[in-house]
Formats: sequence, structure tokens, C-alpha cells
Amino acid sequence: MKTVFAVTNRLLALAMIVAGVAVVLMMLHVSLDVVTRPFLARPLPGTTLIVSDYYMVACAFLPLAYAQAVDGHISMDAAAHLAPPRAQYHMAGFALLIAVVVFALLTWTATHDALTKFRINSFSIEFGTRIPTWPSYFLLPAGCALMTLISALRLLEYALGRLAPPK
Repeated sequence: MKTVFAVTNRLLALAMIVAGVAVVLMMLHVSLDVVTRPFLARPLPGTTLIVSDYYMVACAFLPLAYAQAVDGHISMDAAAHLAPPRAQYHMAGFALLIAVVVFALLTWTATHDALTKFRINSFSIEFGTRIPTWPSYFLLPAGCALMTLISALRLLEYALGRLAPPK
């Protein structure tokens, strides 16, 4: 079990590094676009597309699993805090089960979509420049798959009685 957690932690670290690099690249790309715009009399080709299809997707979906691993997602406990601690623990387990199912379905459908885009060699044209978009479609299933894995491991911890009690 320690090996599974070690590998998972490395995957989380890799996802966070990729997301961090995406943030820096996005910042540099947009800054370069702003600086060169007066000289070229138009934006850099692909800026809008690359920012929205690559950088933003990486920034939004790759860190999801990290937030799950550190129990950092936003939660709204309107009435759950009134339940006894044991009931709260089981509600947390049920929420993990829902997360596993939902993110497994998202992974499945996003992977299907990404493979379709790969097969047709999906691209967009911006200012006469052909920009492949199919690689960006693999960021969503990667983030969702990692989220599914982390949620499944936390659900296993719940089943074994090792999940930290709700805060």
C-alpha cells in the first residue's frame, strides 16, 4: 500500500509541476502578446486558442487531485456539522463514493472525446496559422483520472477506517 501512495504522490507532484509551468507559460505568452501587439498590429497567432485550450485547462483540471488529497476542496456543511461525528464520517465516505463515480465517468467520456480528436487530428486556424488542438483534449482526462485515483484511495482509507475525521 505504501508503494501505491508513493507513486500517487509522485503523480500529484508531476501534475502540480505541469500546472505551475502552465501558469508561468500563460503569463509569459500573454505578456509577449501584449508587448508585440503594437509592433505587429495584431495579436500573436494562437494566443487566445493556446491560453484557453491548453494553459487554462491544465491550470483548472490538473490540480483537482491535489486539492482532494489535502482535503482542500470548498465544502458547504449547512446541517452536516449538527450530525454526530460517526454520521459525519459516513457522510464523508459517501461523498468520496460519489466523487469516484462522477470522476470515473468524466474520465471515460473525456478520454473518448480526446481519442476522437486525436484520430481526426483536430486543429484550429487563427490568423492563418494552423494550431493542433487535439493534444489539449488529453489534459482533461489526465486530471480527472488522477482525481478518480485519489478519491478511490481516500475511499479505501474510509473503508479501512483510516480516513481522517471531518474537520
